[in-house]
Amino acid sequence: MTSLSHPQLSGLGRNPAAPQDVLVRLTAHKAGRHGISLRPGRLEDAVVEALLRHGDNSAAIRLRRDRISATMRRRIAEHPDPAIRDTYADFVRSMVDSGVSIGIDPLEEAYGQPRTALVSAPDPKLRAAVARAWLDRPLTVQVGLLADPDPQVRSAATEHSESGVPPEWRDRCLTDPAVRTNVARYIPLTPAQFARLLHSGEDEACRAVARNPHLSAGMVARLLDVDDPAVRVAVAQSHHVDADTRSRLYALVEAERAEGSIDADVALNWGTTRPTWLQRVPLRERMTYLDCPFTTFRLVLASCHDLPAEAWHRLDNDPDLAVRRAAARRPNTSRGPPQLPPRYVAHAR
Repeated sequence: MTSLSHPQLSGLGRNPAAPQDVLVRLTAHKAGRHGISLRPGRLEDAVVEALLRHGDNSAAIRLRRDRISATMRRRIAEHPDPAIRDTYADFVRSMVDSGVSIGIDPLEEAYGQPRTALVSAPDPKLRAAVARAWLDRPLTVQVGLLADPDPQVRSAATEHSESGVPPEWRDRCLTDPAVRTNVARYIPLTPAQFARLLHSGEDEACRAVARNPHLSAGMVARLLDVDDPAVRVAVAQSHHVDADTRSRLYALVEAERAEGSIDADVALNWGTTRPTWLQRVPLRERMTYLDCPFTTFRLVLASCHDLPAEAWHRLDNDPDLAVRRAAARRPNTSRGPPQLPPRYVAHAR
């Protein structure tokens, strides 16, 4: 985020073409230090020295790993001021204590142990942090986390579908209040499991089920009459509903939003689910969604890479800015402005 008080200095600090002497001069200003801390790539030693001389612990937090040389890493580790020397580790530990997600590499650096040791740490907050960050952990580690005595650890272990839930653990997870809603979003459900969740009386469990990409057509049909905006939007994004049903469900939620329903507004404008199944259907079927009145479908379409020129022309000129931006990120536009639509080049000047 650009410093609002001095955006020019902040922007200059972020500019990858800014020469070293300019960056050194910028370190004397708070907005300049802010911009430098966000710039991509490695910082020269002279710039790091200037940051340490003029900056505070907020600047030191971002001076980590491959952003700086080994010499500067030793310089920070031996710094006489603990506010500089320990600031990164203190920052990471505060994120762990607050339950804020942070990467596995920062956890290893701050705690001085490999992930294989941290996952068994005495502090459940640290075990939960590792569970959130180490997504490609081995199955044996995942099973250990699913059996953890602390519910916050079990919950963290099931936040991401990438880590998986072994089939033999699914029933147990669906009866565990700490993880039930998490796993209901992504594990394949048997008809009996689906029915139990649907009639559990828990709104969040029902919403999670509605987002599950493995539902059968019969399961989706049983969700059609659930009077919940989040469920209706999730069902409207299913591959198992036709265009008329989709329009009816969206219209119901739009009407609720017009009457002041916050839940309906959140379901329409702040939901994180996407009809990603659209990426995997045949091209001919995908092309029929170019005129879909619901932006989320055109957003997913713009994330595909094998569309014909006609489709890209339509998406580049889509009325929704988010769709145009998604289309602009396709691989053949990554080489720079000449590949972009003219108005993007104009806006960049």
